[in-house]
Amino acid sequence: NIIIYIMNKNLPILLIFIPLFLIFPHPLTIVYAQILLILMSCFLVYKIALLHLKSKFVASVLGASYLVYPAVGFVTAWTGYHGVSAVIPFFFAAFYVFEKMYKENKFTTKGIILFWTLLVLTMSGKEQIPLYIIFYGIFILLFRNKQLYNAFSKQLSTKFDLKSLIKQSLKFNITKLSL
Repeated sequence: NIIIYIMNKNLPILLIFIPLFLIFPHPLTIVYAQILLILMSCFLVYKIALLHLKSKFVASVLGASYLVYPAVGFVTAWTGYHGVSAVIPFFFAAFYVFEKMYKENKFTTKGIILFWTLLVLTMSGKEQIPLYIIFYGIFILLFRNKQLYNAFSKQLSTKFDLKSLIKQSLKFNITKLSL
């Protein structure tokens, strides 16, 4: 059954569990490792919140609230191993590394290599995760690139300013619609 599962899924993330299997050769080893990875993600949520909010109390509340989030409880209590669940801390860590470099305006080679390594580990969880990483890249391009963001927001504001939107809506007459 495990051979069929591996043949149907693309889960290179399983390779990081090989050393753990050598120490604890039990079928539940991977499930317990996944639970630990998911639960340890609360510390990354804390670090991300602290980076943005600058309040240890609020960051602690957010980190703790991650642990009581129903989906996290469901994944850790009622399901077996899932590659998507196991990569949560890698994505959080990649997000934290990039945001820290962005906030400090210090993009070091070591930081960029760590960022990409964490993204590759994240993408190794399941087939559709690279699509999410593409959207994260679009977010970085649009909102973490000041020149592009300013040009983009200026373009949007000229096309969709509130004054012209109100004028257009006042000119619109619903009785002239033909079905």
